[in-house]
Amino acid sequence: MYKMKDTFDDVYLDEVYYLDFYSMEVFEKTKLGQMMLYAKQSQDKKLIRELVNEIKPKIEKIVKNKKIDAVGFIPPSIKRSVQFIKEIEKGLNLPLFKIDLVKISGEVVVAQKTLNKLSDRIENSKLIKLVIGREVKKYKNVLLIDDALGSGSTLNEVARQIKMQIKPDKVIGLAITGSFSGFEVISEV
Repeated sequence: MYKMKDTFDDVYLDEVYYLDFYSMEVFEKTKLGQMMLYAKQSQDKKLIRELVNEIKPKIEKIVKNKKIDAVGFIPPSIKRSVQFIKEIEKGLNLPLFKIDLVKISGEVVVAQKTLNKLSDRIENSKLIKLVIGREVKKYKNVLLIDDALGSGSTLNEVARQIKMQIKPDKVIGLAITGSFSGFEVISEV
């Protein structure tokens, strides 16, 4: 959270976690970072299931310990035949209310991973408009799940919109992987 508070004027996430580093300077990609990269790039459902098997116990523990009662999955910007985060969502099959999030951006969709500067990522995330589907009641603790925490701007912006629309007590961000030294830009996944 210290990095979020140093990066953004307003922080809407109450807590933020990632399950492992994406890579470490000396050792390169971590096991989880490499699994995610291959699963996402290949769009191979078998590799995605292997990744789910690796992360599911950790996510279930967070759900229990943080008393999560609703979950949202950060929708992708780029259309693919196999949507990585949708497969993660199906594989996790969390017994929680699911907040349906739909990402609406401008005429030209720009994926965060293509932007090299933190300031560009922050500005790009502000273009995201979420449509929160179905009637949503007030939930105490919402968990937002994303694939990678690069700048934190997408999770922070989605948390802002959820806090405005649903008004939960807490919004907790969780990424499968994150950067080792703070918010360096992860551009491979």
